[in-house]
Amino acid sequence: MDDVLALNFLFGILLVGGAMVLFVVAPLWVMVRQGYATWTSSVLRVALIAVVLVGGGLLQVSPVLVILAMVAVSVGYQWLENMVMAHMERRARALDPALTRIFSGNGEAVITELLDRQARGNSFSAEDNLVLATAYTFGGDGVVAEMYALAAQKMLELDGTSAFRSKHARRIYTFAQTSVADAWARQGRFDDAARLIQEILPQSVLPNHERAVTAFYFYLAGQHDQAAAELVRLKPVGRAWRAKIITEQFQLMVALLRHRLHKQDTRSMMATLAVHYHMWEATYQRNAHNLYGERLREVLDELQPLLTARD
Repeated sequence: MDDVLALNFLFGILLVGGAMVLFVVAPLWVMVRQGYATWTSSVLRVALIAVVLVGGGLLQVSPVLVILAMVAVSVGYQWLENMVMAHMERRARALDPALTRIFSGNGEAVITELLDRQARGNSFSAEDNLVLATAYTFGGDGVVAEMYALAAQKMLELDGTSAFRSKHARRIYTFAQTSVADAWARQGRFDDAARLIQEILPQSVLPNHERAVTAFYFYLAGQHDQAAAELVRLKPVGRAWRAKIITEQFQLMVALLRHRLHKQDTRSMMATLAVHYHMWEATYQRNAHNLYGERLREVLDELQPLLTARD
């Protein structure tokens, strides 16, 4: 009889332990590696399941019932996390229509609408502040843009978005941080802007593009060694994977920087990308009154003669 009890006890331990690995440890490890959960939330989930496990042992509950309870806790916790991630995705996607209007040249209308809403007693959300920061940066007003970008960053830290690891939460929070950097760049604080983006690259959902921007800001600051080092770290451009994307506008600038700093003959590439030069000229026109525009004009004067050259 004692042998039977010992075997049943051992079988129960193996059954519960196997269920822990199958339903808890393995999924959590995958989620953390893929960036969909943090070790903090994972430890909390394991703690809840451990309470069920210990409680079941103390109350001498059947191992099968304990396993079912563990699965129920794990599934319920995952459901809550999925709800949070879906909320973050909705917040991130809600930015897109306003940003599209800004980049289409309707930034002043977007600013007017948001300020009118505030005048009617509506408070700004973090997303509203981000939209305003983008609109003012796009229009070349770095001082006002910085104010709204910092307000958005603070709100995202207070509501916990900054601590969440889902790609949509990271997109919102890193967008706030890069908005601060872009506002600084419009004020001529190129080195500060580059170093801020450099710090957040591990969390960026578009690290290749942001690294290209970092190299460009270092170049504007006259920090050519740092700019050259960032260029070396760029991955080959790819569209199938967001982490490798660099916009065509910045691909043109990267080709120039490689020509200047790495002595690479990228004239053919620059000629191919010359169709995007007008975007840089438009950026200059919006910023001709500030330090960013002054420095950008110098760079464009370097770039323009190279656009028709071939290898």
